[in-house]
Amino acid sequence: MKYQVLLVDDERIILEGFRKLFDWEKYHCEISGIAMDGDEAVIMADDIGPDIVVIDINLPICSGLEAFQRMKEKNPSVHGIIVSGYDDFTYCQSALRMSLDDYILKPVDYEVFGKVIQKTIERIDQERAGEFFHSEEEDQGTVQNMLRWIQEHYMDDISLEILSRQFHLNESYISQLIKHKTGKNYSAYLAKIRFEKARTMLRMSDKSISEIAEKVGYSDYRAFTRAYKAYMGVLPSHDRGFK
Repeated sequence: MKYQVLLVDDERIILEGFRKLFDWEKYHCEISGIAMDGDEAVIMADDIGPDIVVIDINLPICSGLEAFQRMKEKNPSVHGIIVSGYDDFTYCQSALRMSLDDYILKPVDYEVFGKVIQKTIERIDQERAGEFFHSEEEDQGTVQNMLRWIQEHYMDDISLEILSRQFHLNESYISQLIKHKTGKNYSAYLAKIRFEKARTMLRMSDKSISEIAEKVGYSDYRAFTRAYKAYMGVLPSHDRGFK
């Protein structure tokens, strides 16, 4: 799942800079709309429901602050980053009072902007996780489905990216949910399932250690042996035949 971004500025060169010079993919973002005045931005925000709005203060028809306020009234979860050519503390105070996430100056330093985007994404994830945990019935259903799916596919190469595509949730959000439910991060939870399954097979079946390694997602027998020893504290051969 990608974060949807709306860019708003009355200078085409600024819009092109944001579009071409900043690595949106790195932050799992995509530009879903571009507007050049305040009213157009509000209308576009109604249509696309952006997660993040990057907006200039000085816009035709209505200011960036006014436009964002109108967006926020309709979509309280939207996050905004003000861009301005004026280092004016009054503007900055107004932006902060309106719960905009940050205020950056032109010309844009894209390294600094990247840090601002990252912090904004972290806030979005925290808010979504909070909303999710406040709905206990929905929480339990979604997390249980996710854990059940992992248990059914533990032998496959199931990275967080694959889980993200499967459940249409952000990778860091999934990681938070699993940690909240199980007390373990994703990789530790997957390891727990794999090695418990492996231990059962070692004790109860006649399959070779190499076969068992493949059945729990390890094509490399030696990598399986090292990982098993690190997690279980003993070599796979130690558990062979114990019942």
